[in-house]
Amino acid sequence: MPPHSAAEPSRQCKVAVIGAGAAGLVAARELRREGHDVVLLEQQGQLGGTWIYTDEVDGDLLGRDASRRRVHSSMYQGLTTNLPREIMGFADFPFSTAAMAGSSIDARRYPCSEEVLRYLQAFAEHYHLTQLIRFNCQLPGAEGWPGLLMHSHNYRSAERFKGQHVAVLGASFSGQDVARLVAQQAACVYLCAREWTTQQQLDAGRGGAAANIQRRGMITQLNAAGGAEFAVGQAVPQLDAVICCTGYNYSFAFLDLQALGLSTAQQHVAPLFQHMFVPGQGPGLAFIGLPWRVVPFPMFELQAKLCARVLSGRASLPPAAEMAAWVQQHEKLLAAEGRPPSQSHYLDYKQLEYHAWLASMCGRDVPRVPGWRAVVMHAYWLWRWLLVTVDEKAISWVRHYNRETSPPPGAGQLILAQHALAHPRLWRHFLDDNAKPVNPLPPQVA
Repeated sequence: MPPHSAAEPSRQCKVAVIGAGAAGLVAARELRREGHDVVLLEQQGQLGGTWIYTDEVDGDLLGRDASRRRVHSSMYQGLTTNLPREIMGFADFPFSTAAMAGSSIDARRYPCSEEVLRYLQAFAEHYHLTQLIRFNCQLPGAEGWPGLLMHSHNYRSAERFKGQHVAVLGASFSGQDVARLVAQQAACVYLCAREWTTQQQLDAGRGGAAANIQRRGMITQLNAAGGAEFAVGQAVPQLDAVICCTGYNYSFAFLDLQALGLSTAQQHVAPLFQHMFVPGQGPGLAFIGLPWRVVPFPMFELQAKLCARVLSGRASLPPAAEMAAWVQQHEKLLAAEGRPPSQSHYLDYKQLEYHAWLASMCGRDVPRVPGWRAVVMHAYWLWRWLLVTVDEKAISWVRHYNRETSPPPGAGQLILAQHALAHPRLWRHFLDDNAKPVNPLPPQVA
């Protein structure tokens, strides 16, 4: 159904936005731009959502006790973004030191979490969103093992693990990052992942930056003597702590999911049309920010823009039957690809296609993803593929080449390097963790 891009808003709605994090803030801005009456409900005392750091942790460090004291933030000391700031910002408010008007504290391309929080604060100040927020608004894991069990949500710093033997479960972004940080204090870190099923895969992890990080399969047994056994790899007689970097469950305590016909039982929200709307419920309820393995802020912005325009009448959703058919087709596609329901909101390289769909639904006046941002995003995926699938020697070869030094011997077989080296200036900036965007790759955003 073609969007009504040229029409003026025909409806004004009263809208409650739950949460004043990145998704909530940009949703409030887009809703107000469409003429809606908006209120932001935030349970914490400040805006920023998950980007707010606190030393406090949950009452149950592993998160198994449903009655535990809960802490919202998952930030920890030493965390930096795993995306370059140039592609993180909103379309008309770039994540740059200039836009932040003197509040920036970390100009690196991959800044610390405090810099992201300050960016969101600057965004809220620039668009006068703070006045819309109601703060402090409350909305209606091995018995017998003597070590410490905790979820990475409650990890804050590595000091408590000084001299210890620590297992980190999960080798995605947070697992790799936590393992690297803990290894700076711990005697040994065992990085565990279910995809490592052979000794060869374990051996491939040797020779990295931290010599005291060893790969293992997932833990199969913790015993009362303090030891651990693994699906792949040698058992260890003494393990002091286990940090679970194993993802999160969806929880919406303020919604009656059963009455809405929704479920979060399989680590995704279903059924949802295009990860946002409940078929048959109309635009009155929308989820902003569910897709993962994405560049989040630009996606939040497009989702919020579509939600605001559907509410105002400038855009329209397909009929309920068509939305339900999309849900069924999406589930069949997941099954055909051999992916579990928990990956329903996983987009990764498909996010550009999703961005294009959101923009087209909003109307012709909403631009698609800028070409420079698409280039950097593709470069990022290529770089991440290198880190995940190619050995450390080959990665080192690419890094050395882009710094115009001699490559280490034995790495010339890396065929993928010819693609990386086609844009040496891009890679020189992109691979340097401490690079400051003095001459950023994308053009200046007005």
